[in-house]
Amino acid sequence: MSENNSMTSAEATATRHLIGLTFEQVGEALDINPRSVRRWESGASLPGAGAAGALRALRAEHDKDTKRLCAKAAKASPLLIPTGKGDTRPAGWWKAVAARVLDRSPGTVIEWH
Repeated sequence: MSENNSMTSAEATATRHLIGLTFEQVGEALDINPRSVRRWESGASLPGAGAAGALRALRAEHDKDTKRLCAKAAKASPLLIPTGKGDTRPAGWWKAVAARVLDRSPGTVIEWH
């Protein structure tokens, strides 16, 4: 990460994949054109400090959901994971959260709620 709080194309790509969103979904979440996200990831341009901060904030929200469901996993089995239907987050978000929960707690049994 550079000193101006920007983000490299690799960081933008890794963040998008980690949170399980498409170019279009990141664009919608950040209120930007999805082509901008594609350009960041291709290296044609880089997210400015504001966009990088917004993408990091989205990652922080994903981290909170992951932490919350990890805590639930310690108490309940199976762990019910939202499917994204009727939710503010799409299915890819929740699939990525589930993968992170399984990575942190390999014995967890999950089911889609």
